[in-house]
Amino acid sequence: MFLYIGEKYGHFFEKNTLYHDERPLLRKNKAMIWCIVTGKVLSAENPRFGAVWVVQDISEHKDIENKLKENIEKLELLVHQRTLELRENIDRLNAEVETRKKAEEIANVSQHKYQTLFHMLPIGISLTTEEGRILEANRVFCEMVGVEDAVSMNWQD
Repeated sequence: MFLYIGEKYGHFFEKNTLYHDERPLLRKNKAMIWCIVTGKVLSAENPRFGAVWVVQDISEHKDIENKLKENIEKLELLVHQRTLELRENIDRLNAEVETRKKAEEIANVSQHKYQTLFHMLPIGISLTTEEGRILEANRVFCEMVGVEDAVSMNWQD
C-alpha cells in the first residue's frame, strides 16, 4: 500500500503536507476492507524525509452506509410508486367529479322540466308517502280539494 501511494502520489507531497483518502485495501488474506488513509509529512522542507500514516478500518461503517443507501433507494422507489398511484387515483377522482357534475346538470335540467310539467298539467296530481301523507301537489289538485297548499296533508284529511 505504501509503495503504491508513494509511486502514485510521491510528487503530491512536494506541494502538500497532508494526504487524506478513503479507499478499499486488501489484507494479506485477500479480504477487502475499507479504510481512511491519512498521511502527513514530517518535514515540509524535505517531504521525502518521511511521513506519519494513520490507517483506520471503516469497513463496518461502509457496510452500514451501503445498506442505508440501498434502503434509501428502496424507499425512493416506493415513494415514486405511491406517487404514481396517488396521481392515478386523483385523475380517476377528477374524472368522477366531472361525470357527477355533468349528471347533476342533467338532473337539474330534468328536475326543472319535471316541475314545469307537474305544475302545468290540467289534471290534479299529488305525490304521497306509503302512509298517505302528501309530499307534493300541483295547483289543479289544490283547487280540486279546496286548499291553497296540500303539502303535509294526508289523503284521509
